[in-house]
Amino acid sequence: MIPDTFGLSPVYENASGERGSDPRTLTRSYAIDEMALAGYLLFSHVPTPTTIYQDVKRVQSPPISFSGSPITGGIREAGREILSLLRASTLRGLPAGDSPIGVYLSGGLDSSLIAALLVE
Repeated sequence: MIPDTFGLSPVYENASGERGSDPRTLTRSYAIDEMALAGYLLFSHVPTPTTIYQDVKRVQSPPISFSGSPITGGIREAGREILSLLRASTLRGLPAGDSPIGVYLSGGLDSSLIAALLVE
């Protein structure tokens, strides 16, 4: 059992290597992790990879890959890679010369993003 790339379906692992989607089913002692509790009180969430249970940790998601090589910097780096690919694709679609360009906008995110990239 491995987590999905974006971490939307978390996977947890206990000290003996058992994995599951619910940390409550993986703990034996229900002992509270003090650092996780401090993180919860400070940040209103338990910081990854800890869980509130001392003997259960969250399994890290596999690296994100868009252009053949894994992106190890997380979601921010993935966003930069996607934006770079969109810029390159938009440039390839432009006609040669200085002719005027028209864009049909549907009001959605994709057409608005392409129009913004054309303005760049």
